[in-house]
Amino acid sequence: MAVVTWLLYGQMLLGAIMAAAMLLNLLLAALVGVAIPPGLKYLGRDPAMGSSIILTFLTDAGGFFLFLFLFLGLAAALLPN
Repeated sequence: MAVVTWLLYGQMLLGAIMAAAMLLNLLLAALVGVAIPPGLKYLGRDPAMGSSIILTFLTDAGGFFLFLFLFLGLAAALLPN
């Protein structure tokens, strides 16, 4: 996606910012996906029943805020007007 962004808009920095935002979103999803089942098991809940709902919520909400602050913030700070 970063290469497509770079080729489409002709700005390598914009592609790098896109890659960073996507990488952090994937990292967030992986960390949350690994942490939720043991956390639910520790709380005495069935990990298979609640993991998908919590994972989807945290990944979507975290991805939105990462996009909002990282992608748009870095793009506004680093790219020329």
